[in-house]
Parts: sequence; structure tokens; C-alpha cells
Amino acid sequence: MTKKSFWKISSVLAIFSLAFALVFTSCGDDNGGPAAAMGDSPTMSGRVYTGGLDWEAMPNIRVRFDRYEGSATLRSWPSGVATGNITNGQLSVNLSVPASTSPVSSLINDMDGAFTNVSVTPAAARFAWLDLGTTDDRWLSRGNASASGTMTSFNGNWEDVGFIFVDQDVTISATGINEDGFRSDSFTINLRRGWNAVRTREELSNFNFMTDTGNIRIRVDLSNSGRWMLEDDDDWGFSAELSEVEQALRDRAAARSRARARQ
Repeated sequence: MTKKSFWKISSVLAIFSLAFALVFTSCGDDNGGPAAAMGDSPTMSGRVYTGGLDWEAMPNIRVRFDRYEGSATLRSWPSGVATGNITNGQLSVNLSVPASTSPVSSLINDMDGAFTNVSVTPAAARFAWLDLGTTDDRWLSRGNASASGTMTSFNGNWEDVGFIFVDQDVTISATGINEDGFRSDSFTINLRRGWNAVRTREELSNFNFMTDTGNIRIRVDLSNSGRWMLEDDDDWGFSAELSEVEQALRDRAAARSRARARQ
């Protein structure tokens, strides 16, 4: 498992279904999380689901979400920040103040290519992202999604809720870009001392996965809306391809912006 990046399409953002005839089941919202500003030691709980791409339904590809009825022990990155379990499909996890944090200036690098005029203040603040998983190497994520279309005409909306700790109140602002089918909206978010829930929403419209053409839009706000999902890496086999498409559009837009700046 890898550390969360601010703008990567994570396992939650890849909750979607794509094929020659696509069917999607929305994951909804279980209201199982606290408000976006959660303090130093929040407790989170809720029903856990599993699911993934249903390859057996070819040529139609479906996404299914099933209630998880099992149990598992949690672990976290940074290590020791989260303690808890999934018991008979119900999550209970407690967060604490991380022992190790990073300077907030590194968040600017995470946004490179997706936004311009990034500002993170105060500069002396420090942060840490949270990744959750189980001791048997499965991801535990939070998010939401909907989708429709085909491999050559796809429309989808999915969300990732990321949990970030800051050691003091922090304001992050950035200017969006709109280049070559990649659009990001300008935003300002105010993080409070402690843990915060940051939501990244991505929308694909009129997208053709055969030619990597279409439109992607990114929006950022503070929200803890979504459901808890327990995933194996194999469940979302298409996520890597989607991530490559999104990164290709982002790189293309950044390159054009740099070329324009040199003129």
C-alpha cells in the first residue's frame, strides 16, 4: 500500500463500471462519519461494503456493492494513528494525533499540474494524510459514485474522502485550469486544527476510453459524505487505466500552460 497523494485517483475514486453496456449501482451515503472538522481524537463508525467490477457479466460490465459481514483488524499509515476493528461488517475506529508530520509546503507539489497559484498558509504548519487498511492487506476507503455509458461514450461522477491532520488552522487555496478537456475549479478550504475530511470530486463527460478523449473536471471541498468500502487491489482493475488517462490529460494541460507562459 502507498501513501495517499492529494490529487491521485484513489481506490475510492475508481468505484465505477465501464464496458460496451455499462450498469452502475450508486453507493449512497451511510452518514457513518463525523463532520468535516473532527478534532484531535475523533471516532468514526459505519456499515462496511465490498464490491468491484463484475467481469463475469461480460460483455456487460457491472459494479456491485455488497454488505460486508466479516471482521477484520485495522492498521493505518502513519503507523499507530488509527486503532479499531470491523466486527460483523460494522466499523469502529479511533484516530489520534500522529507522531510524525510533514511541512504543508509539500502539498503544493501534490497539486502541480492540476491547479495554479496554490497557497498554503501558515507556512510553518505541518500535516499528515491518513490511509486505512486491514492486517490482511485490504484498503478501507470512503467515497461515493455514479456512472453511465459505454467505453466510447462515458459519463461518471465519483468522490474520494481523504482524512488530513494539521497541527494548526490551515487555509489552502488554488486557481483552477481549463485546458484540453481537463478542468479544475478554483477553491479555498479552511482546515481546523486536528483531523479534517477533504472531498475530491471528479466528473468524466463524453469520455472515450479508446482514444483518451473527453472531459474531466475536478472539484475540492470539505465533506465527510460517503460509505466505507473494503477493497482488494484486484477489485478495481480499471482504476489504474483511469488514473493514467486523468494524469495524461493533466500533463497535457500543464504542458500547454508552460508553453503559453514562455511565449
